Amino acid sequence: ILIFTDYAALMALRARQAKNSSVDAHAICDNFVILWNKRVVKVTGKKKDESGVEVDIEEEVTISNVDIVHFFAETFEKGKKNDHAMHNTCLDYIICKYRAKLRELGIELIRVLLWTDNAPNQYRCRQTFIQVASVELRHPGIKVIHRLAVVDNFKGIHDAVGKDPSRTVKELENIGIRSPNAFMVFVNCIQHLETFDTKWDVYEEKQDIRLKDKGRFGMSERVMLFVVETKEDFNRLAAQYPGRILLCDRSSIQDTINEKCIVGTTQLHEVRSIETSIPRVEGSQSDEDDDEVDDNEEE
Repeated sequence: ILIFTDYAALMALRARQAKNSSVDAHAICDNFVILWNKRVVKVTGKKKDESGVEVDIEEEVTISNVDIVHFFAETFEKGKKNDHAMHNTCLDYIICKYRAKLRELGIELIRVLLWTDNAPNQYRCRQTFIQVASVELRHPGIKVIHRLAVVDNFKGIHDAVGKDPSRTVKELENIGIRSPNAFMVFVNCIQHLETFDTKWDVYEEKQDIRLKDKGRFGMSERVMLFVVETKEDFNRLAAQYPGRILLCDRSSIQDTINEKCIVGTTQLHEVRSIETSIPRVEGSQSDEDDDEVDDNEEE
């Protein structure tokens, strides 16, 4: 499976009619876009030829399931909980869920390709690296490849979908449906944003040529989950929303220092670069050195 993930901007839950000196609550939204079950589908339709006559055509379209998962969580101050702990909790859930989904199709998940940005307290940190290095302890037989994108060049569908909950909350606020805290954001988004049935499923079933419009990122479904930090909250909310509540246990977070490390994960495993040649800048010292070498060879 291929995953793009990032935290959305912290949601300020401002009321449309606020009291004097009131303080806005905030909500965290961690967005995951998952591409899985890539396949080729035959589609049929009609197309006009050069003479203007409609003829039947048959083509093959390559598509994937594109699922969007929003994980919401409370925060007590700006940016407090959108960190590596929540990210890794959500990632473990995604791996478990999609391993089970693929097994229903007779496919065994063996590789997860994860793209994130370089945020130091979320992805480019010891705590996340050790989770990637020790993934087989939690998910035997699965390899995770974590790719860190350039900080200023990681825009895409994960950014676009991250704006949808904020927009939905503001629209609901304007019609009198309040979201005073992160939990109510989660509840309201289930009712007004969650999606399971899309036109792409209908087009695929009917082998409709309009399936070509799905492209690479045509959404298949959108799901909401909520992350808590205590077992009491987990037990209480899981009874109301079974299968939608995750526990982020911050009391025991693996690290690479002191006695928190896992044996075999403190070594550098692999570093890759997509570059195949060293860039040269005109007038650089390397050019001068090359010129000297050329002169010596001529002599």
